[in-house]
Amino acid sequence: MTEETYSQESKYASIGLEKRSEENDNSLKDHTILSEDQICIEVARVSFDEFDYQKGCDICLELLRRDYNNNDAHSLILDTFHALGFKNELIINLKAQLRQIMLESK
Repeated sequence: MTEETYSQESKYASIGLEKRSEENDNSLKDHTILSEDQICIEVARVSFDEFDYQKGCDICLELLRRDYNNNDAHSLILDTFHALGFKNELIINLKAQLRQIMLESK
């Protein structure tokens, strides 16, 4: 390989790297940045999917303490009510905690 050929290949390689770098920068713009609450909701969903209802409920309760109008947290709690039944001990405690949060939010 001559120096001229090497120089041309090197030039094309650096152009390729610059192009890939620009593509990566553009692809980062497409990603949505999740808020802390959205991340917590996702962690709660994973907890429920793994049958760790206590952890999922604790996360949802904390979100509701911050913002009682958090529809995602309410929805996950309702799903838990239906999954475990209203006579489940966790659900009975959860309802009492929800009442307290609701009273504090007024």
